[in-house]
Amino acid sequence: MDRRIGFLGLGIMGLAMARNVAGSGREVIVHNRTASRVRELEQAGVSVATSPGELAEKANVVIAMLTGPEAIDGIWSS
Repeated sequence: MDRRIGFLGLGIMGLAMARNVAGSGREVIVHNRTASRVRELEQAGVSVATSPGELAEKANVVIAMLTGPEAIDGIWSS
């Protein structure tokens, strides 16, 4: 089964995880509240979603690496 793995949140841990998964040959889609955080991965060929909803539509699996309840609430209400 082809898995498209989505990452919400590209802080220290989310960025490292997304980079490692993308390096394994899996298709990765990312979204981050701060757009500049996706540039490194985008240059490496990772897909960038413009919203959490778009990421959820495109990915089979979504991994959220967010700082806390406020970030979680903010992501899902956008």
